[in-house]
Amino acid sequence: MKYHVIAGDNITSSELTGGAQPVTFEGSTITINTTDGVVITNKGGRTSKVILADVQTSNDVIHAIQNVILPLD
Repeated sequence: MKYHVIAGDNITSSELTGGAQPVTFEGSTITINTTDGVVITNKGGRTSKVILADVQTSNDVIHAIQNVILPLD
């Protein structure tokens, strides 16, 4: 689960930039692509499209993704 969290950031979809490589709470990086919607790519090349963006909570924002992304060992 820690691979699906970007700690310390409250970034809305309008603030996402293509090519960004945020560090996950687990310690790995993911790549953000904004060419065709918002797509996250993990280090293994698996992609997951954001299907629901900008769900604001009391202390963060949630973006629901289409697939599970996995860190590499």
